[in-house]
Amino acid sequence: MQSSFLAERILTKVLPGHGFTMRLGSLRMTPLDGVNAPILYDPREPGGIADGYHAWLEREDGELLDPSIFQTLAMRGVPVPEDGYLTWRERDFELDGLARMLYEELPGLELFGIEESEPHLARMMKIAMTGIPDRTPGTVHLDLRWRPGHGPSAGG
Repeated sequence: MQSSFLAERILTKVLPGHGFTMRLGSLRMTPLDGVNAPILYDPREPGGIADGYHAWLEREDGELLDPSIFQTLAMRGVPVPEDGYLTWRERDFELDGLARMLYEELPGLELFGIEESEPHLARMMKIAMTGIPDRTPGTVHLDLRWRPGHGPSAGG
């Protein structure tokens, strides 16, 4: 989530009017090899938000930008470029013959902790924009929760 949040801020600074907005929801990756089990990040599952959710950027025209999924998949042994990012034109697609990807926005999720995270987010932004390291310790408190009346028990 942090990478999507920071990517949206960078795009806003570098390309005003870019049109990307952070989306919160679920991601299901179903390998096409018929052997490996699906990878699911879905806060509606029994483990809730603690066991999985996904964040990405998307434009109104449906163009999707996911700055973090390749790193996540590479750590799981999926042959993707771990230093890259995913761009696609829709939320449901086949990725390079490897897997079916399904992104689902869940409007009942909300982001919180932005204000508490701001000092460290500002330092991260400065590093991203200038390339100058800053080893000042800090914490990003960004997290998700269900809006009241919108959790899985409330029908999504």
